Amino acid sequence: LSGVVNCLFTIPAILWIDRWGRRKTLMFGSLGCGIAYFVQAVATGATQHKTFDENGDLYLNLPTGPSYVVIAMIYIFIASFAMSWGPVSWVYPSEIFPMHIRSKANSITTAANWLFNFGISLVSPILIKHITWGLDLIFAIIMFVSIGIVYLFFPETKNRSLEDMEIIFGGSVWAHRDKKRIAEYDASGMLGQVEKQNT
Repeated sequence: LSGVVNCLFTIPAILWIDRWGRRKTLMFGSLGCGIAYFVQAVATGATQHKTFDENGDLYLNLPTGPSYVVIAMIYIFIASFAMSWGPVSWVYPSEIFPMHIRSKANSITTAANWLFNFGISLVSPILIKHITWGLDLIFAIIMFVSIGIVYLFFPETKNRSLEDMEIIFGGSVWAHRDKKRIAEYDASGMLGQVEKQNT
C-alpha cells in the first residue's frame, strides 16, 4: 500500500512541478512531512509502552487509537514526500549546474543522495531502540528547518533554460533577496538570451 501511495502522489509533482515551482513544492512538502513526524512523535511518546524480549529487542506497544494515528501519519509523510522532495531532489540538481560541470556534479549529487539514504538506514534502527519517538521529533525539526533553508538559499528555477542558470545562481547567496535582480533580468529580456549571446 505504501508503494501505491508513493506512486500515486508522485504523479501530481510530475504534472505540475513547473506550475508550482521548485521552492513552493519543497517548502510545502517539508511542512507536510514535518507535521506528520511531529504528530507521530506526540502520539507515540504520549502513549507508548516499551517492552524487551530475551534478546534485548525493543517492542513498542500502542493503544488502538494512537496506533491508527501513527499509521495515518506514515502515509501522510509518504504522500508529502512523493509530491515534493522525492521528485524535486532529482530534478533540481540536474538543472542548476553550468554545462561544463553538469555531468560530474550530477554524479556527485546522486552519490550523496544514496550515501545519506544508506547512512540513515543504518542509524535509524539504533536511534529507534534508544530514543524511540525522539527520532520522529528529530526528523520533524529537520523538516521544519528545511523550509527556512529552501526559502533562504534555493533560487526558483521553474520555466528556466539550462543556460539561464549561471545568471540565476550568479547573484546573492540569499535567494529570497535576489528576486529583484532576477526580475530586472526578466524585464530586460536578458534571461533566455544567454544561449544566443554565447553562440
